[in-house]
Amino acid sequence: MKGIFILILFSYLSISYSQNLKKEIFEETNWFTGIDSINVAKKDTITIFKIKNIETKNERLTEYYVAYFYSKLNLRVIKFQKENDLQVQKLHLLQCGFIFDDSYGKWNFDEKNQILTFNSEGMLNSSYRIIARKDERVNIETEFKTDKIIFATDLETIILMRLK
Repeated sequence: MKGIFILILFSYLSISYSQNLKKEIFEETNWFTGIDSINVAKKDTITIFKIKNIETKNERLTEYYVAYFYSKLNLRVIKFQKENDLQVQKLHLLQCGFIFDDSYGKWNFDEKNQILTFNSEGMLNSSYRIIARKDERVNIETEFKTDKIIFATDLETIILMRLK
């Protein structure tokens, strides 16, 4: 009986932890997602992730490269800026680096109900409830052009469910 209680308590703590996020988690940060403007309207859930730190010997390895090597997808960067300004960038990886296509809007986070709202031209224009959050450490070894790239990073991942 004691084992069952501990399992239930652990599950409850995990769920409640993901439901107690503060607005500061988003303010002046960059989050990444692999969705594009065509698919976002069809998805009920969206996963976003934030790079918390990067450990590497390669000084040129920015959070944009880390996000790309981690996800292996065409990415959007969601920049939560001051005064609830929002910038959404589509990343295009070329031989010389990244090119960005930008759109702008506003964001808001309702801490009490754990609802993140985007109002932007194009891709994001909806409200989402945070349904899960996790931290993880990722070690990646990959190649880019002729370079071997090795790094470790801490990621924070959030799963958002669209509100109907």
